[in-house]
Amino acid sequence: MRDYFTELSSLANDSPLSEVCGFLLIERDSLCLMPARNMARDIQNTWMISEVDYSKAIATGRLFGLYHSHVLDDDQFSKEDKRTADLAELPMLLYSLKVNKFNYYRPLSAIRPYENRAFILGVQDCGSILTDYYARELGVEIAHVTRFPRVIEEGFGDMPTFFNEQFYVVEDRIPQKHDFLVFSIRGNEKQNHVGVYLGDNLMLHQLFGRPSSRQELTSYWSSRLKFILRLRNFTSKVL
Repeated sequence: MRDYFTELSSLANDSPLSEVCGFLLIERDSLCLMPARNMARDIQNTWMISEVDYSKAIATGRLFGLYHSHVLDDDQFSKEDKRTADLAELPMLLYSLKVNKFNYYRPLSAIRPYENRAFILGVQDCGSILTDYYARELGVEIAHVTRFPRVIEEGFGDMPTFFNEQFYVVEDRIPQKHDFLVFSIRGNEKQNHVGVYLGDNLMLHQLFGRPSSRQELTSYWSSRLKFILRLRNFTSKVL
């Protein structure tokens, strides 16, 4: 599987005095980078892509999103970054040289239907289903977790700890609609899969290499369920 995260960090490190920018193109179950020239006047602090380069990216028929780097700033998107993504209605991947971290922003207008999404690790996978669902259905933006190709074997890390500010562990393990489900699959104990509980014993998720789907929370899945996480300070609404 192509590691576009490493490709982006390499491009950024090769250009330490200028923000790099370009396009994310779909390539099978991953993405590839299509670099563009930074047309901004202050290339160390901002970026701009020409209409010519944008047209070339559209012409490929594989345009998924945008990318750029930060030289002097951290991994948080600026208002201008988000405005650009919102206007283009395209997701945006960011890499910060300063803190050596990635971030990902997806405008609400760019959220695709929950079911039958093609799998693309890091941007259209189980984590994406989770963040998109919370954003669209509940108006909640949850923290971004970068999913590198090694995540299936190594896991996400400790999810209850990472999401502690927004979620708490449901001790009675009885799921409610909108709950965040954390699984260990593929024969190891790592926390390496997530889903959303929809109620009526159904969940929404996306397995590695497969289209996203609605599926019954069977005994198979229940036996692999590590944690149920629930939003703090949230009053459910009828949807």
